Amino acid sequence: MCKPDIADISTYATAIEIAWPYESQSGMPPSEANAAQLEFERSIDELTGGNGLAELVQVSTGHCVKEWLFYATSRDQFMREFNRLLAGGARYPLEIKFYDDPTWQSGRRS
Repeated sequence: MCKPDIADISTYATAIEIAWPYESQSGMPPSEANAAQLEFERSIDELTGGNGLAELVQVSTGHCVKEWLFYATSRDQFMREFNRLLAGGARYPLEIKFYDDPTWQSGRRS
């Protein structure tokens, strides 16, 4: 995981793990799923980028799931903006988990 250049990362204390499971013989997304995942990523670009709301710190793909790991200042504000950005668009097969992680040890839990 890469930590962005933020003076106090503890202000981004909420880890948000978004998972998109898919079916595939190879473990990698089929072209249709990959295209939809790229569309999803473009749709939520405004969540990050120095706006003070969230930082995207990891994206992983394989084993029939694509995952995005964000750290946010507020779970509620993140979800309001997330839903606003996706309103009226395609529905995606997402699973979203939240963790308190002010020291950015890892948003992943077993």
